[in-house]
Amino acid sequence: MPRSSLEQIDGRVETIRFVSSDFTVANFALLRGRVVTIVGDLAAIEEGQTLTLHGRFTSHPKHGEQFRVDYFHPLVARSRDGIQRFLMEEVPGIGKSLARQLVAYFYPFWGDDMLERLLDEPHRLDEMPGLGEQRIDAIVDTLREKYGNQKLLVSLYEQGLSAKEARRILDFYAERGVDALRIFEETPFQIAQDVEGIGFKTIDQIAQQRGMPLDDPGRIQAAIVYLLQREYYGNGHLYLPEEPLLRGLSEIVWLGQPPDEAVDLVGDALEQLRNQRYIQIVAVDETLAFYGREAWLAEEAIVGHLQRLLDATLPPLHFGQLTMSQVRQSAEARADLLLDPTQRQAFEVALQSGVSVITGGPGTGKSTLARLIVDSWEEAGLDVKLAAPTGRAARRLAETTGREASTIHRLLEWSRGDFQRNEGDPLDAAAILIDESSMLDAPLASALLRAVPSGCRLLLMGDVDQLPSVGPGRVLHDVIASGELPVARLTQIHRQDTAQENLIVEMAHAINNAPRGQPIAGGPRIARELSAGNVFLFNTHLPWARCSCGDVRLAAHCPGCGGGEVVALLNTEERGAALVQSLVTERIPRTFGVPSAEVQVIAPRYSGPLGVDLLNHQLRAALNPARADRPEFSRGERIFRLGDRVMAIRNNYEKEVVNGLQGTIIDVEPSALAVTVQFDDDVSASFRKEELDQLTHAYAITAHKSQGGEFPAVLLALDPAARRLLYRQLFYTAVTRAKQLLVMVGDPTVLARATANDKPRHRWSGIAHWLREGMA
Repeated sequence: MPRSSLEQIDGRVETIRFVSSDFTVANFALLRGRVVTIVGDLAAIEEGQTLTLHGRFTSHPKHGEQFRVDYFHPLVARSRDGIQRFLMEEVPGIGKSLARQLVAYFYPFWGDDMLERLLDEPHRLDEMPGLGEQRIDAIVDTLREKYGNQKLLVSLYEQGLSAKEARRILDFYAERGVDALRIFEETPFQIAQDVEGIGFKTIDQIAQQRGMPLDDPGRIQAAIVYLLQREYYGNGHLYLPEEPLLRGLSEIVWLGQPPDEAVDLVGDALEQLRNQRYIQIVAVDETLAFYGREAWLAEEAIVGHLQRLLDATLPPLHFGQLTMSQVRQSAEARADLLLDPTQRQAFEVALQSGVSVITGGPGTGKSTLARLIVDSWEEAGLDVKLAAPTGRAARRLAETTGREASTIHRLLEWSRGDFQRNEGDPLDAAAILIDESSMLDAPLASALLRAVPSGCRLLLMGDVDQLPSVGPGRVLHDVIASGELPVARLTQIHRQDTAQENLIVEMAHAINNAPRGQPIAGGPRIARELSAGNVFLFNTHLPWARCSCGDVRLAAHCPGCGGGEVVALLNTEERGAALVQSLVTERIPRTFGVPSAEVQVIAPRYSGPLGVDLLNHQLRAALNPARADRPEFSRGERIFRLGDRVMAIRNNYEKEVVNGLQGTIIDVEPSALAVTVQFDDDVSASFRKEELDQLTHAYAITAHKSQGGEFPAVLLALDPAARRLLYRQLFYTAVTRAKQLLVMVGDPTVLARATANDKPRHRWSGIAHWLREGMA
């Protein structure tokens, strides 16, 4: 229904019958005397309030007539007596006599709109003889306090914001004692910078409707801040060079003139933002770099604290008279193993350095090395802390080392919206090992390094060849690229626990070590060379064929695939999703004994016939269909159902939930519009309706979201239409998520292109530069 057709009712809240975080039922007495039932997002109302409600009357099949409220505000006094009573009772210094005089003077001109007109035109109070500046200020302040929010609420709603968004703006400024109406009227783009969930484009649309010039300096400044934030959180860039900044800005806003003619306008805006410390402008590798405030502070902290730790004096390790080589040999003897040459170097680097990095692919012995290093640290009397970015990774680290390990957020004691461990209260540790460090984004890395005390040994372990962190930056890559920290790279592949693991590891290294710009195999041969006892390629672009051995088990000679160990069942891209569903729900569990719940589907993108969105829809319908005993409710186009596999897509440190963490919905409360999720790292958290945009279904996920995960079986969907999104680093990351079984569905030529494309997506970051050059 158009907003202009909403009905308006005035009255008083009599009885609140039900209230939750975003739904209320109450009895509402109209000024005309009739009592109606009102429903909607009314959590802020109180019994006895007089309100104006905007919405529409509806008929509920069970509860009868109801007024469904879209938005509401305090009832403005509109009669002569009501206005006079308001002035007497609400405005300091205005008694009965002066209130009567004010009404007598202004009411004949404006009638029932008198208070609203005074709010719009407060200068008219100067016309009233004998008021004085103090009383005028009292009247204006009271009107703005009582009715300013109402005016702003109505204005925001009528110009396109939802009632919830408008209320979020009001609440933000009310909590800080700031006049929201004045902000809206004088500096509207400040709202986009202040209030989470209210973006630049939303405010820009409102500002244009109100006639703001296209070249308004505040608009240009807000667009620049929005662009830098979007690139920081959306694409992981810590800064933008000048040309991408100008190009991106021209895509966001039209400044009333071509971009090349608007250079002066943009230059002035950039200078103002730098003066106000909203942005930083510096030279990185001889390129002018434009940083948003958050990105600059994170990068500055990372570099500054790494330099502090590198410069710190290390307390000596106490191993008696043993040399470092003898310490290593002693550790090997205790573990009954021999380290390879790259592991030996890494062992000694970690023990002798203040800050060091160990990187290596799957099967190169990182876990074994971690256990030996921690053993030796503790043998030397060091207090050791172990942590990883996710609970799943922390649990694996604990299993590997036989010691307690936690998430970084728990290590740093996240509470009340901030980390409690920092420069002022550093960690009580003499040695810290961080596993899966490729997942460290810039904000988390800066928080971690702030809390590491000088003289503490810090070891970052991870696989630098994986995709960079989901969040901003590429911290592990930059630290290694700087050349300023001791780095040990593990290269020798060790035999795995099972033949299946060994095959997947060999494939991962074949991908990673292929000659620059070359695939691991080409053309028709790729199926033969990639397929083995637990690595399968289902080619959706070959003619129909059925292997002689049956459904999934591989035949020695399959006529449809030219003798390679490949089962080719489909010949069109459109049927790819059906094949994925069949494999996950029936054939992999039947043939390999891997339950459907332990098969993770990974795709390079969200859209398309083999995209995450369609696969999630089909797999969910097959694995967790709607039933009477499975309660559910919708959030936008998504339906959340008991038993659904879901994933967090935002960090929520209050709930100890990080981006990418998976879990299962174990409780649904339709009446309260809330779900409870049991996450894989033993954390249980509830999400109200307004928080459900923090969750998505996880039957299929992107390779980026799979980082840090390890799954018994991985099915990789290779969509030919996503060839530009497929590159070696992404393919390598997806493959290395598989523990026992790897199945690929798609066109072999796409696989070949992905391996040959060894140019990962670039992220602009100055960490390596500043570590080399030093920060002023």
